[in-house]
Parts: sequence; C-alpha cells; structure tokens
Amino acid sequence: MDIQRAVDFLVSLFNPEADLLREYRNHPVHFFYNDNYLALPILQQYNRAEVADHIKSTFAYFRKPTTGNGRIEVWHRTRISYPPKNVETQLVHYAGGPVYLTEVTKSSIWQRGDEWKGYADMLLMGVVERWLEKKQYLDLWNSAKAMFNDNMGIVDKPFEKQHVKEDQGPLYENIQTSALASNCANNWRAD
Repeated sequence: MDIQRAVDFLVSLFNPEADLLREYRNHPVHFFYNDNYLALPILQQYNRAEVADHIKSTFAYFRKPTTGNGRIEVWHRTRISYPPKNVETQLVHYAGGPVYLTEVTKSSIWQRGDEWKGYADMLLMGVVERWLEKKQYLDLWNSAKAMFNDNMGIVDKPFEKQHVKEDQGPLYENIQTSALASNCANNWRAD
C-alpha cells in the first residue's frame, strides 16, 4: 500500500470552509468521529501539520474531545469491546453550509449478527483489538486485506452503495476506511 497516496487522498478532502475533511469528495458532510479523528494523527505523522491544526481547532471550537468515542480509540492502543458497538450519528451543526456530524457509541453491541464482518474498518478494528489481547487475528486480517483492490479502492459493503462512474469504473472514496488502512498498514503490520 502506498502510504503517501493515502495521505494525499486525505488532504484532498480538506474543506477550508469547514476546517475538516469531507466524508468524500464534493460532499457537504464532515464527520468529527470517526473520519477526522482517524485522519488527525496520520496528518500529523506525515507532516501535514497545517491541515491537522485546522482539524484540531474545529474540534476545540465545537467542544469535541479528541480522545475517542468508545470504539475508535482502539487505534491508539486502547482496548474496546469487540465485536464493535453500534453507533448513532448525531448532528453537531448545520447553518446552510457544511454539515457537521459525529458518531456516538451506543451501549448495545452490533445487532445484526455478523454483518459487521462486511465492513473493512470493523475488521481492522478487530485485528487491533485481538492483537492487543494477544489473540489470533489473521482470519480478520485476511478478510480485510481481501477487500483492498488497487484499481478500485476498498470493496466492502459501503462500496456497493457508492456512485459508479461508467467511464472510470467504481470508485470508493470513504475517508474513514482510507485513514484506517493507512494507519493499519503503517503502524499495525499484521503479516
């Protein structure tokens, strides 16, 4: 995986009007959690401090902590319950321009059986959680790795819902999984 291309992709999603990264290109939605929270340490690590500073300032302005939401902080080596818990999307701010949303972890576990295994980000969280517990994780890692396609991006459940451009083939531009993949490839080598 080309880490620099993934970082460049994240930077390309920065919207100076919102001071956050968009959920995907030309989309008015900006997620504090999980998208910008996941991108923040990657941008800091790969010398994109200016963009990272804008994101941190926006978190502070809207009084959003940068410590986690009960699920995603596994990327900072904090144990979480697994399988992952459900999240609820909440509106933070909208005044006719950018839409600011966040995901808040609910107390119940994933309620659709094994449906979570169709999402690359959920599988990668499982890899990290099992690694932290010193448990076997290669099954989840291999399932997540099988979803990565150099020509199309990440082919998982959200991919099926993305817009398909006939002249370019399917494109998957979800920041959350791009940030997770970058982080996982660089910091959590599983093979």
